This record gives sequence, structure tokens and C-alpha cells, in this order.
Amino acid sequence: DRLRGMLKDGNQPFALLYIDLDEFKAINATYGHAAGDTVLRRVGAVLNKASLATGGFAARLGGDEFALVVPTDKIDNLTELCEQLIRATSEPVDRDGEQLLCRVSIGLATTTQVREAMKLSVDTLSRVTDFALYASKARGRACFTVYDSILEKQFLERRAMLEELPGAIQNDDLEVYFQPKVRLPEGEVYGFEALVRWNRNGQIVNPGEFIQL
Repeated sequence: DRLRGMLKDGNQPFALLYIDLDEFKAINATYGHAAGDTVLRRVGAVLNKASLATGGFAARLGGDEFALVVPTDKIDNLTELCEQLIRATSEPVDRDGEQLLCRVSIGLATTTQVREAMKLSVDTLSRVTDFALYASKARGRACFTVYDSILEKQFLERRAMLEELPGAIQNDDLEVYFQPKVRLPEGEVYGFEALVRWNRNGQIVNPGEFIQL
């Protein structure tokens, strides 16, 4: 509701940060849910402090996912903020003599960036920020990713593939290729591996790009 109000007002550009705890399930599994709650409170305190310092606000979205809204679109300032958050949350949390280590990954997008590429709404801002967070996870975690023109191209392409895949299945645009399996000593073909390819507008799409979709 607060985001919708800020977008409706439209006078102040701002940034949305998604913060996700790395390996949080492992902490719950190893040390118990009480230990996990301790880590969540620690991260919440760090984000609350950041929100007060920047004039923004923070929220827990659920589980180990948090959000921070900062009233600026200055990338240099936001980069410094992300680095501070990663440093602050990287410090071990002491619980009954045990040192709990849980780092965070961050995705970041500004209203200015999103407005230039698509219709700005809470939904589009949330989705591109989540995409930036996904990129941080893919890069190895404990880092941050700023949504930019390169990510924008990847995001729009991913969205287009998601929209086209149901039709591709119905129209038999997914083709099966058979890769021979060969016993090298005898040179004997003993079977085949079935590989799927997507013929998308005359171009063969790498399966690594669409199977996960």
C-alpha cells in the first residue's frame, strides 16, 4: 500500500531492494528454528537502522525475504548502502556461544530505471527487483546486483519466452534430437539420449535457456 501511494504521488524517485538470506534453511536445520529466529531479528534490526538513516522503510515479506525502500535513485549512494548492508549482516551472530553466520543477497531497482523501459507499477517494480536478486544468487550469493540495461534485456527476453512457450508446445515447435550413446572400445551404438530443442522464429534456442522456464 505504501509503495502504491509513493508511485501515485510520483514526485520522489526511489529504489526498491530485495534482501534474501543465503543458506537460511541450513541454519534452521542445523541449529533449530530458534536460532533462525535470532538471525532474522538481527537482519531486521540492520534493515530497520538503514531505513531510519535513509528516510525509507523496511518490511519482512515472509520467510527469509525482506525489502527496503529508499527515497533516492542515485546509484552511487545505493551501491554504498548495499555494501554496508552486506558487511553488517556478514558479522557472526552469537547465540549461546555458537557463532551463526548468514549472509545476504540483494537485488536493486529504481523507479527511474523501470519507468524508462516499461509501465511502472508495484508489480513491474517488484518483478524486476526480484530478477536482480535472482542474478545475485546466480553469481554466487553474498553480493548485490543493480538492475540495468543488460538485466533489462534478459528480463524482457525471459518474459517473452514465458509468454511464447505454451504456444510453442501446442504448435510442436519443440523438437527432439537423438544423441547416440557409443561404447568406445567397440564403437557400438547402444542407445540414444533424447535432447529437446526449441525452434523459435527460425532460431534454435539453447535448452539451458528455456527448460528451467
